[in-house]
Amino acid sequence: MQSCCQLGVDFNIKNLDLSSAKRKFADSLNDFKFRCIGDVETDDEICIAKSLQEFAAVLRNLEDERIRMIENASEVLITPLEKFRKEQIGAAKEAKKKYDKETEKYCGVLEKHLNLSSKKKESQLQEADSQVDLVRQHFYEVSLEYVFKVQEVQERKMFEFVEPTRNRFEGTRSEVESLMRKMKENPHEHKSISPFTMEGYLYVQEKRHFGTSWVKHYCTYQSDSKRITMVPFDQKSGGKGGEDEAIVLKSCTRRKTDSIEKRFCFDVEAVDRPGVITMQALSEEDRRLWMEAMDGREPCTSYSCFQQFGNIEESYHLHWSSPLKM
Repeated sequence: MQSCCQLGVDFNIKNLDLSSAKRKFADSLNDFKFRCIGDVETDDEICIAKSLQEFAAVLRNLEDERIRMIENASEVLITPLEKFRKEQIGAAKEAKKKYDKETEKYCGVLEKHLNLSSKKKESQLQEADSQVDLVRQHFYEVSLEYVFKVQEVQERKMFEFVEPTRNRFEGTRSEVESLMRKMKENPHEHKSISPFTMEGYLYVQEKRHFGTSWVKHYCTYQSDSKRITMVPFDQKSGGKGGEDEAIVLKSCTRRKTDSIEKRFCFDVEAVDRPGVITMQALSEEDRRLWMEAMDGREPCTSYSCFQQFGNIEESYHLHWSSPLKM
């Protein structure tokens, strides 16, 4: 839009230069006089000079209209465009800066939080959870405000300069503001429409030569196909940080708190990949939602494992003892 405004300004300047040149030409035509022999001009010379004066007057009238057109274009188009660029797009850029700053802050706090040991005191963990919830809520509100501002700019681009549609724009703006307030008050009641059963960020444990590392991924899950897609995410660049990987889910099991240093973890087994993939959700609620989507199960306790083994053993004895009773 800035280049468009500048082109409009340049166009007006060129037109003003052209108009000035034509006015000078008209003045020279109006002042034109023949060099004649004697003191009296001939009838032809008088007729030609008069015609040139009339043509000069026509040129002046044309340039008067050109100036009015330039002034009108500047007032009706260029000035509003420049105002729109400075006020609306400028405000959207400021909102983007605020959003980027809050994103960096939230991601830093969240990553630090996810590195807390599960072996810390419960009171310390609860306090840390509360602090992260506050930061998350603030980030959520800033995100909504940024989206709202971008939406407003897009709508204004269509309706700002067309008088009959301004009332429609105000109506649309009021609806969006109302929706934003409702989403701030009850974020869990306004989930985005998605083709996936579940999607979001997860940290995936990756085994390396000298230990393990946790890599942030954007993951999606589709319950119909049981397909999990994992896309490595680079926080610094804000984009894709590696090749996508897709697996077919076989089972999902919550990790016991005392079995791993990290919190909010669950294990995934795949049909088409050996071994277990350990994932870390962003919170206890986030883990619950992922496990619910994947039909996850609780870990096998000593008692439940013993009970399952007993049931298997009992079935085994019944199977082999039944023919002997006949």
